[in-house]
Amino acid sequence: MKSTFTKISLCLALITATMTSCLNGENEYHEIYFYPQRPEGIVFYADQTTDTTTLVSYDSWTMTKEGEWFDASPNSQEIPVGSYGMTRIGISTTPNTTGQNRSGRISINSYLSISTPIYQAAWLNIISPQPKYTNTDTNGSFNSLKARFELELLANTTSTSVHFCTYGKSATLTSDAEWLKPQISTYMKGAQMALINVEPNETSTARQAQLSLTSEGVTTIIYVKQEGKKKI
Repeated sequence: MKSTFTKISLCLALITATMTSCLNGENEYHEIYFYPQRPEGIVFYADQTTDTTTLVSYDSWTMTKEGEWFDASPNSQEIPVGSYGMTRIGISTTPNTTGQNRSGRISINSYLSISTPIYQAAWLNIISPQPKYTNTDTNGSFNSLKARFELELLANTTSTSVHFCTYGKSATLTSDAEWLKPQISTYMKGAQMALINVEPNETSTARQAQLSLTSEGVTTIIYVKQEGKKKI
């Protein structure tokens, strides 16, 4: 009889403790993370003005923001005890016409705290040719990162292509040389492959030209070099 009474007492104690935990608004499980996971942070290109991320949390949270050049919302969320929330966070900014990279951060303050950096590059999203990166900062900070796009052609090349993705309503691709001409100069937003006509280089001297991709007031240069014709 005593053993049965003891078991009943223990069960009642556990039920009382569980109820007390719920009444106090305490969640027994705590987890918080951004989805999708982006260890490198959230990166905007120069003409990109919106992006989103999802915050998964088992606790109520508030957000703090570092950086005046972007906005993020919502900045808080109430999560009921014993539940979890998946909150879509919208991030918005303006085209980066400063010529310099921009960086910031959003921090989520909760039972557990996390943060993610926010970056906006000074260049457009040119996929091919691939960028060559340089950084004058020994710590490798994003603000000091620079990208240069170079396209090398053989002397007998008659056509080539450039791949890019722009986020404004439209974009233009122009050339400063008569021997290098895009087949189309205006493009809609999204991923594009621009075909470019090239005149063979009949001289023995290499020549250079520039392709200019412009979107939302931002221009990124592709430096083109065509080798000279080899002497037989």
